[in-house]
Amino acid sequence: MIQKNTILTDTVYEKTKAWALLFVPFFGVSYSIMARIFIGDANDWVLGGTLLFILFLGMALRSSSKNYYASPYAYDGEMVVIADGGGVRTFSLEVNGDPDELAYKSSITFKVRKTEAPEPPEQ
Repeated sequence: MIQKNTILTDTVYEKTKAWALLFVPFFGVSYSIMARIFIGDANDWVLGGTLLFILFLGMALRSSSKNYYASPYAYDGEMVVIADGGGVRTFSLEVNGDPDELAYKSSITFKVRKTEAPEPPEQ
């Protein structure tokens, strides 16, 4: 499912994350060790390029995550907390979409929205 206001789709995000966290660092470390064993010195250009590529992937992942969590698509709804000023709070859940769909999820996430109770009209 493509999320609005993100840079990467879910599939591209997961694949990019795997590359950034596993495959590219594995390549960099493996190359460094093999170059020192067989060549006698690691090639700084290859290692620098590997690190630059990891930096690029990390920036794309961070930007995509930041945009995703700033959007309403990251949450299943809102928990509204209404304070009346006298220490009494009322809690209500506002669900995005059909509430019956929550039963099929393994976890749900609500964003907390705090509000003050409206003042009663003067008489």
